[in-house]
Amino acid sequence: MNASKDKFFSIITHDLRNPFGSVLGYSEIIAQDCLELDKTELKDFAEMLHKQAKIIYDLLENLLTWSRVQTGRMVYNPEHLNLEEKMMKVSYLYKEISEKKKVELTVPCNLRSLVFIDDNMIFTVMRNLVSNAVKFSPQNGFIKLTAKEEEKQFVVAVEDTGVGMSKEDQLKLFKIDVQH
Repeated sequence: MNASKDKFFSIITHDLRNPFGSVLGYSEIIAQDCLELDKTELKDFAEMLHKQAKIIYDLLENLLTWSRVQTGRMVYNPEHLNLEEKMMKVSYLYKEISEKKKVELTVPCNLRSLVFIDDNMIFTVMRNLVSNAVKFSPQNGFIKLTAKEEEKQFVVAVEDTGVGMSKEDQLKLFKIDVQH
């Protein structure tokens, strides 16, 4: 149980650090420079602040969902959804962070069909994969979020120029009691 809690807090800090940093940065600019900023600049910063606050809200919702899954209080709820829209949402979430790091994040996808998936679960998985790709990709690297149909299934993949993981570390990934 303690390992589960540790993992949960690790995920919270991991997922919220960057958007909170952006919120603090934008709000600091507005607070310190509001008298010097023209209306257009002030509006731009307010819009960026709002976008980051929405991202934080969405992340908190996803973390609450994750905690419900871990405690057995969440039901798998698949529905027919556009996977490409979910992929674009994840891409948008990490657009600013990847641009600051000079990492090209692309979604070369052209899916027109609906996919039978659980909205929260697929978003959480893709978000975590892209977040790690951004974190571990070198400056001037790339990240590609793709999906393709294979034998009546859709395979979602993240390809990046990150450092990768050893086979030993890969075996630790889905063990809640192992810290990596």
